[in-house]
Amino acid sequence: MAKKKGGKKSGGGGAPKSMHGAVSLGDLEAMAGYLDAEAGSLEERNKDGWTPLMTAAFRGELEALEWLIGKGAALDAVCVCVCVCMCMCACMCICVCVCALLGLIIC
Repeated sequence: MAKKKGGKKSGGGGAPKSMHGAVSLGDLEAMAGYLDAEAGSLEERNKDGWTPLMTAAFRGELEALEWLIGKGAALDAVCVCVCVCMCMCACMCICVCVCALLGLIIC
């Protein structure tokens, strides 16, 4: 399996087919490619109404989450069930992502 930026390994299925796929894999290189190709991909919604930032928060992809925040992803976006990224992190007990969303320094 090929090692991707962010320390994740692809499942051998080739390049991610969307920004959400790249986020799910923690593939920062592919994420940058989607952002360059489609300016709207930063706030693109998947079938569940999630933004890429929500996907990163739910999956615990800290590097992807920080990268998206740095690129200006909306922290206050809500999905169809009115969840925000912070709620997704907290529900999954992903404290490191909660801290990143709060802007806290993680040692």
